[in-house]
Amino acid sequence: KGIRRAPELCEEKGRGRGWGGRKSGGSEDACASREVGTARGQQQCCWKGQAAGDDELGGFQDENKQSRVAHKYALALYNAAEKAKSTSDVEKDVQTLLKLRSESQEFKAFLMNPVISRTFKRDVLTETIAKKAKLSDTVTKFLGVLAENGRADELGIILSQYQKEHQTGTEAAKGVITVAEPLTEWQRANLEKRLARLFFPDSSQKSLDVEYKLDPSLIGGVTASIDNRFLDMSVRREAAQIEEIVRTT
Repeated sequence: KGIRRAPELCEEKGRGRGWGGRKSGGSEDACASREVGTARGQQQCCWKGQAAGDDELGGFQDENKQSRVAHKYALALYNAAEKAKSTSDVEKDVQTLLKLRSESQEFKAFLMNPVISRTFKRDVLTETIAKKAKLSDTVTKFLGVLAENGRADELGIILSQYQKEHQTGTEAAKGVITVAEPLTEWQRANLEKRLARLFFPDSSQKSLDVEYKLDPSLIGGVTASIDNRFLDMSVRREAAQIEEIVRTT
C-alpha cells in the first residue's frame, strides 16, 4: 500500500516536493546534498566495474545501443544476484519496481525527468523507494549506481531485460553430445560444465539439458550441438586435419 502512494514519498522526507522535483520551499541541491559515505564508493566500484564502458554509450542513443546498455546492466544485476545467492529476492524486487513504474505515472515521470539531479534520484530510489518496498540490498545498491550513472530513465528496459536474463539463466540449454565411448556420471558432469563455459562465456547459461549419443568412429573426444551451434573436439577431426596437411604439402 505504501508503495502506491509514490507522490507523497518525497514530502515524508521533509523535502516538500513531488516526483517532478518542483519546488515548494528549499532548493533541490539541499534535498540531494546528503552523502551516503563509504557505501556509495563501494557500490560504485562494484556496479561500475560490471557495467564498464557506460560512458562510451552516453548521450542520445539509437535502439541498438540502448539495448546493449540494458543488456550490460541487466547482466551485471543478474551476476550480482547469483553471487549473493539472492536471485529469488531480486526477481521479486524487479517485479515490484516494474509494477510501480507501470501503475504510477508520477514515478515514471520522475525517472524520465532530465532536470532532476542524479543525486536526488539516487536518494529517492535508495532511501525512500527501497525502504518503502523493502527491496534487497543488491537491488538497492543497483538502483543507486544506476541513478548516479544517469540511467534512471532506462530503469524499465533494464529491468525487463533482467527478467529475460533470469529466465534464460534458469532454463537449461538443450543439445546433443556425441562421445566415442561411454562416460561415467562424474565425467558427464565435468564435461557439461566445460561445454557450458565454452558455449556461453558470458555466463548467461549455467546448466545444460543434453542427450548423449555413442559414435565409436570419433575415435576419441566429443562433438556437441547446443543452442544451434556445433563444436567438434574429436580425434577423428584432428586426424582429418593432419591428413589434409600431409596431402597438401
